[in-house]
Amino acid sequence: MKRAEEAFDAASDRFDAAESALDAAREERARARRERYGARQAHEQASTAVDWLQRRVTELSDRLDRMQELPGSRTSCVGYVF
Repeated sequence: MKRAEEAFDAASDRFDAAESALDAAREERARARRERYGARQAHEQASTAVDWLQRRVTELSDRLDRMQELPGSRTSCVGYVF
């Protein structure tokens, strides 16, 4: 009877260790998901900012080009400063 109890206790200990390892793996997976989500959000924000800046540069460049085409404009006074 004592041997059966020892075997049961050993099996119970192994089960507890496996359960702890599984819990740790789940926590690690959740942490990795949060990090990926944060990285994805940062990438989307940076991409949006780049798109906006590219549109703005194009708009300003077109505006400067139109200003130079106006009659009587002094092109020597218009400089491209970014």
